[in-house]
Amino acid sequence: MPIAYKPDDYYLFQTKGNIFYLIGEYDSAIVSYDKVIELGPAYVRPYVYEGKIYTIIGEKQKAITRYLEAVRLFADNGFIDEVQELCNRVLSLDSTNVEAKGYLEQVQASQE
Repeated sequence: MPIAYKPDDYYLFQTKGNIFYLIGEYDSAIVSYDKVIELGPAYVRPYVYEGKIYTIIGEKQKAITRYLEAVRLFADNGFIDEVQELCNRVLSLDSTNVEAKGYLEQVQASQE
């Protein structure tokens, strides 16, 4: 079914974004993921995928922004492993990022 028939189905846009991502059409993937974010801002995966894309294309600050948006959503829902993984990605891009360090400290404190 073409997306035109279901213009508010974030899952269709997510799938479209994934296909574009896999074939290296990053600009088109970002457009699709942005639509997913617009339709379902609490759906975390498009933030992660955009972070990956921005890292690949060398837009470090945009990657950090998207990863941190995903971190916030994961943290709000108690996904500790994902928080740690994405904070480490952020810190690999900017070792001084205060927000990522703060989340990692919270995770470590909750595990003590």
